[in-house]
Amino acid sequence: MTLEWNERYATGHAETDAQHRHLFEMINRMMQVDTADEIKPVLMQLYKHTREHFELEEAEIRRIGSPGLSAHIKGHNQLLSRLNALSAEVGQGRFHKAELVKLMTDWAMNHVVHDDMQDLNYRAGKV
Repeated sequence: MTLEWNERYATGHAETDAQHRHLFEMINRMMQVDTADEIKPVLMQLYKHTREHFELEEAEIRRIGSPGLSAHIKGHNQLLSRLNALSAEVGQGRFHKAELVKLMTDWAMNHVVHDDMQDLNYRAGKV
């Protein structure tokens, strides 16, 4: 299984869309590893990318004035918390690949495709 980027997922914000495409690539890389040792560097990259992406996205949503900012930030914090918990388990030798893949796939296909689209296009009236 792989996650395929589709241009209909594009928000129209070039930097955000580039980061979303990169997120899809990292999730696909994560799906290809089979051991805790293999996943560690992927998780480190994924976490770093996700933090940077959330900062950019939240700033853009704030700039646009979307009323969904608070809920958006709450969703970001929940994802980071869950990703931290699963990463800590990997650090302790417990690798839950299926759970990691589900978390990130659900995030990409639900939050990116729906929530980001809605909040990043609030003023444009596209959604």
